[in-house]
Amino acid sequence: MSIQIKKTSEMKMPSLVLTVYGNGGVGKSTLAASAPNPVFIDAEEGTKAFGARGIDVAVANVKSWGDVQDAWSLIKDSEYETVVIDPIGVFLNLLIDQEKKGGNMSIQKWGFVKDKMRKFIWTAKDSGKHVIFVAHEKEQQDDQSVLRRPDLAANLAQELVNLSDVVGHMRIDDKGARCLLVRPEPKYVAKDRFDALDHIEKNPTVGEIIKKIHNAYNSEPFKGDEFSKKK
Repeated sequence: MSIQIKKTSEMKMPSLVLTVYGNGGVGKSTLAASAPNPVFIDAEEGTKAFGARGIDVAVANVKSWGDVQDAWSLIKDSEYETVVIDPIGVFLNLLIDQEKKGGNMSIQKWGFVKDKMRKFIWTAKDSGKHVIFVAHEKEQQDDQSVLRRPDLAANLAQELVNLSDVVGHMRIDDKGARCLLVRPEPKYVAKDRFDALDHIEKNPTVGEIIKKIHNAYNSEPFKGDEFSKKK
């Protein structure tokens, strides 16, 4: 039998699945570049200025869904510790372009695209590497307020949030510092599955985020009243 029962205190420290979203120019790709031994699959040339800024990372530039598949084949069993998908919304557009083939998108084609994109996201998540999904920001308005969330069409945005360990909104504060909101607020989607990070991480690096999460795994387990207080 392959099924085993373990205590959560016995489980190994996991790889990180991080979604970072925000407006252009706030430092989403720069944050991703601070991850351990990263390789970018770049669909929007978000890394083109890295060299001029002294940032040296591996990059696979992709222009089609076929390029994405080829890049993943090279990366999945490589020595790179972190895979950066930048930006995830454009990856979906590349898949749509392949499926349209100059025609229109039928309901059947939309279903195929959504299923294939979902499988790609899950394949990356289950790769054993750290995975960073970079996304643009989208405003979703209801009758009372505006909610900002990662921009991913075909109703996949919520699925991306659900499978991510940490979802952060990147912004620049009034002092010019880069900040990552990782706790939900009324107008922003955010998430910290580990409950290990500050409400807002100032001048964050992915390495420091991972360190904080791993430190949480080294803390003593809590019981009884402590559990109630933690919840």
